[in-house]
Amino acid sequence: MANVNLRVGDVDRMREESEQLLRQYLNERGWREGVDWVWKQVVFDSWKPDAVLLGEQGKPLAAYEIMLLDADRKASLAQVVMEAGIPFMLVFYASDMDYSIVSLLKNHSELSAVAAIYRWDLLSLTYQLVDAATTSEQVALIKSVEAELAHKFGFETGTLSKKAVPPRHIPTFEVAAMHIYLNPAAKYPWREELWGVYDVIWQWDSLTEQFRIAYDGRWELLKTYRLFLRAGRFAVESKEGISTSRSENFYEERE
Repeated sequence: MANVNLRVGDVDRMREESEQLLRQYLNERGWREGVDWVWKQVVFDSWKPDAVLLGEQGKPLAAYEIMLLDADRKASLAQVVMEAGIPFMLVFYASDMDYSIVSLLKNHSELSAVAAIYRWDLLSLTYQLVDAATTSEQVALIKSVEAELAHKFGFETGTLSKKAVPPRHIPTFEVAAMHIYLNPAAKYPWREELWGVYDVIWQWDSLTEQFRIAYDGRWELLKTYRLFLRAGRFAVESKEGISTSRSENFYEERE
């Protein structure tokens, strides 16, 4: 991680914002705090990760830890979690992520993954995905979202591709999601059932010696935005409508 000189107040603010975003992410997955996951309650050899996902009878399934400036402490925590036999992820607030750290993953088998966590605004994300569309299905999805915006909210056709400023009354909402970089050398991999339907998953390609996208959940998020626009309303507080795991037939519900 880059050596950044920050005041105590800045670090405290970053910690608070990161904790809030990780809690939001876990809740939006449909996981219930105190039942499906707990915060700083599970002890691993005197260490307490920020969040631990629980399985049947409260058995730990995976651990999440927010990463700021204390890299040495996190390495020690990762080691004791690995010894307990469960996956361990370091979570960075997106704006604070030093992406050079992903190149170190394969040298640290105690890390299952590192992730940059985001709070994505759905309308802004739609603009971003215009340039990312590479398949006919993705292009059609972009066009259908734009058609909904044009039909109900006076959104001028072509605004997305031209990157024009949208009218202020266009409805949107925010969702927490991650860019997850999987460690190819992890002793306990970050398994597919732990991926979020809206996450972007990066895997190491040994042929090209770089990370590539193995799964891009932003397109599922865009489908959710299309549903929101068609319905004209959306209960953001509802855990059922925001996000879930990839193992719960989520895709079929959005086609």
